[in-house]
Amino acid sequence: MSCAGRSHSLTLLARKAWLVGMALPTVQALLDAQIPHELYRYDPGLDAPSIAEGAGLGVDQKFQTIALVAMPRVVLACIPATLSLDLEAMREGLGEPRTAVIEGPAVKRMTGFDAGSVSPVLVPGGRRFAVYLDASALDHQVVLVDSGEAGAGVVIAPGDLVHAAAAVVGVLAKRD
Repeated sequence: MSCAGRSHSLTLLARKAWLVGMALPTVQALLDAQIPHELYRYDPGLDAPSIAEGAGLGVDQKFQTIALVAMPRVVLACIPATLSLDLEAMREGLGEPRTAVIEGPAVKRMTGFDAGSVSPVLVPGGRRFAVYLDASALDHQVVLVDSGEAGAGVVIAPGDLVHAAAAVVGVLAKRD
C-alpha cells in the first residue's frame, strides 16, 4: 500500500468524507496540511498483526502510540505495535528518570484519546504534545498509526508523519 501513488484519489476520498461530516480530526489536520494519507478502518477487536495484514502491510508497519508522563509534561512515543517501549531509553532521552507510561482511564484524562487509539498527529482541543517516533518507521514506505478513534488508522509515509507530528526520531522500541 503506498500513499504516494494514490495520494490524489485518497485525498479526494478524504475530502468527500469531510464534506459529509465524517472526517476525523486527525484526518482533517492531515488534509489541512496537504499531507498524503489513507484512512484505514478495521475491527477494533483485532490484534496488531491482523490489522497490518488487512491493510496489506507488514506487521512491523503497524505502530502504536503510547502516552507517557515525564514530569511535568505528557509526551507520546510511537513504536511498532509488536515491540515494547524501551522505557529506560525514554527516561534517558528525556532526562527525566520518573517518566512513566500512562494507562487506563488516565490516558483519556491526560490526552483526550481513549487508551489504544492515541493519535500522534493531533490531540483533541488542538493541544500539542512532544512526539517521539521509533527510527524503524523510516525503514518503510508507509506506516499505519492510530487515528484517535477506535477501529480507524492512518496510513502515512514516515517522513510525512514526522512533519505532521513534529516528531523527534530515535530508537525507542525493544524486543521482549
